[in-house]
Amino acid sequence: RAAVPEGRPQQPRRPEAPGRPPLPQRRRQQNLVPQLREDKPAQEREEVRLDSPEAARSRLSAFQQGTRRARDEEFPENDDRYGERE
Repeated sequence: RAAVPEGRPQQPRRPEAPGRPPLPQRRRQQNLVPQLREDKPAQEREEVRLDSPEAARSRLSAFQQGTRRARDEEFPENDDRYGERE
């Protein structure tokens, strides 16, 4: 972001309600650690290696087969896979 000029016109304040303190005014980057206050360009990311379509298809197929086997497997009625619960 570009720096905001210090001399920019302030927005007119609304009259304060009787007996109530004014709302706090926002100050840019007031609560940031010093390392984050400077606006630096983002670091370049490493190149992402894309797998071949065949490798992606093979992995997805193996995942689908595993989930299908789990759904098709029959469990005994008294089999509590999560341990005893009360």
